[in-house]
Amino acid sequence: MHYSVYDASGKLRFESDNWPMARSALDLVIQEAQESGCPGDCPRLEIHPF
Repeated sequence: MHYSVYDASGKLRFESDNWPMARSALDLVIQEAQESGCPGDCPRLEIHPF
């Protein structure tokens, strides 16, 4: 599997085939979105098979 993590603005923040690292990146962008207090789009995780 290939994982892509996008922040709330849609910017690609992380790409990897490593799930633990992708999960950490997703946790980080979720935390950043919560701290900014900006309503709107949410961070996104995309999972692609090889």
